Formats: sequence, structure tokens, C-alpha cells
Amino acid sequence: MDKLDTAIVRELIMDPSTLMFRQDIRRPYESISKKLNVSEDTVRNRVRELEEEGPIKGWRVGINPNLLGYKFYYIIFDVRPPSTKSIVYEELKSAPPGLMWLADYYGDCSGIVVASKDEESVKRICDRISRLAHSENVTWAYDPYPKCNLRFLENDWKIVASIQRNPRRPYSEIASELGLSTRTVRRRLERMLEERALFSFPDVDFKKLSGSIVVDLVVFYSSPDYKKNVDNEVISKFRDNLIFGTLYDRNHAWYLLVLPNLTMVEQVRAETSKIPGAKTVYVFPIVDFLNLVGEVFQADLGGKISNVEPLVESSKKSTSP
Repeated sequence: MDKLDTAIVRELIMDPSTLMFRQDIRRPYESISKKLNVSEDTVRNRVRELEEEGPIKGWRVGINPNLLGYKFYYIIFDVRPPSTKSIVYEELKSAPPGLMWLADYYGDCSGIVVASKDEESVKRICDRISRLAHSENVTWAYDPYPKCNLRFLENDWKIVASIQRNPRRPYSEIASELGLSTRTVRRRLERMLEERALFSFPDVDFKKLSGSIVVDLVVFYSSPDYKKNVDNEVISKFRDNLIFGTLYDRNHAWYLLVLPNLTMVEQVRAETSKIPGAKTVYVFPIVDFLNLVGEVFQADLGGKISNVEPLVESSKKSTSP
């Protein structure tokens, strides 16, 4: 991935006002091309190449956790010895309910994001991880998500189920499948996006990444008073590398960065550590990544409607609305 690829993926995923997931999961390529000052065909071709030949295997659509009574929690832990990581991961995939993402970091550390009802459940997950991975350090933090007060109708749940594998699926195709009018599908989906009810995230094949490395940058503050300054400094320093971030927690921030090479990992760590108020800084190069967003919400969708199809390998093709 070069700088333009990184910028396009950032525009597809990240809301610049919050650094969190962009709720406009059907954002037209024309809008992205104007933002990046390139042609619409360039954006379309780059996305197609990333999906068909590059690291993006497909997309998963998630639901605002507040609609389902969930909260997102980020957990970092070490695995002792690191050679047992694959065994630990298999256990984690079948054990913690609500496992959304699993990141295999270079070295002995790993990270997961879980959707959970309360902190007590997260603490039990951390205890289990500690025993399972023989961890010496398990750190967790709450990642707040924007509120959503939209009242979902039955057809809304059906529409969400129909775009689980392809957020850019044509309105007419969704309407035909569900027996609704194209106008109804467009109106309801646009309302969901306006109310920040949905988000999407790519399935990434890290083995196909060339010329770049993806890292998680996690920064804990000396105190909440330093938050604004630290956040602004990090964003200013690494704006061109930034793909995504969560800044809502008063004690920490988490960023996803794309770097040109492994040597820049230490540079990111060193520059971030020098920022006044940055107490603890973690930079984790990602070796592999498991995206289970669709599976997490599958059971909830199944409880709302009766004809939710099981998720299979995501399609690599997308269609611009």
C-alpha cells in the first residue's frame, strides 16, 4: 500500500471529525476523489485492486453497539511462551462471547476487541486470558461509541442483514431480495447512516501487504488533563499514516497506523513518548488480523428476523451506489 492507497482506505473507514468508524459506509467514490484531488476512476480502480489483488478480502458491516446494549472493550495481553499463540487464539475464538477483532502482534503480545454488556464480563474474560495465555500483563480499556437513538423496524434489521458482506450493494438488489421498494430501502438505509447506526471494516490479508506495515499505537495519559494536547500532537505527527482512531476514553487513545517500514516503529514510539503527558506508549506491529464483526452481530440479527443467512467468506467485489 502506498500513500494514496492509505489515504483512500482512511477515507472509506474513518470519520475525520471523530477519527472513529465512518458511518457513511456507502460514501460515493466521487466524494473521496474530490477530497484527495484525484479522479473518481483512480479511486475506483485503486479500491478494485486492493480488493481483487491486494490485502482487502472484503468488508463486514457492524451495528452501533448501543442499539444492542453492548460496549466495546480493547484488551492487550502477552502470551507466554509466544510459540503457543496459535493454541491460545483457537481457544479465544470459541471462548469469549463478543470477540470482534483479534490482532496478532509481532513478539509476545496480542490484542482483541470484544463487545460486552458490562465491565464484570470483561474482567472475567481478562481473568480467563491470563490463565490461558499465562500472561504477565493484561490491560483493558473501554472504547466508547457514539450514541444512537434510532428505533429499528423489522425491515431495518432485514436491510442490515442483506448488506453484511457488501455495504455497497445496490439499493435495487436489496429491494428485490427483501420484497421492498427501492425507495424504501434507500430511505431507511440513509436514515440509519444519518443516525450513526452502522459501520464497516475490511477483512485484511496481511500476507498481501507489500511496502508497508500496519501497527496499533496505544497511548495512556499521565492524567486526563493531558488528553487534548497528546491527541492533537499524535494526530499532527502521524496524520498521513493514520487509518483509524478512538479518542473518547479520558485515560487513553488507540490509533491504527500504516507505516512504510519496520524501522519506523521505533521512531513512532520515540516521538510519541516525548509528548508531554504521554505516560505509557505501546506500538504493536500487526502480523495477522481476524475480523469477526459480522459473526458477533449474527446472533442478534437472528433474534430480530428469522431468515439471516450464515456468514461465509466475504465477496471481494463491491459496487458503488
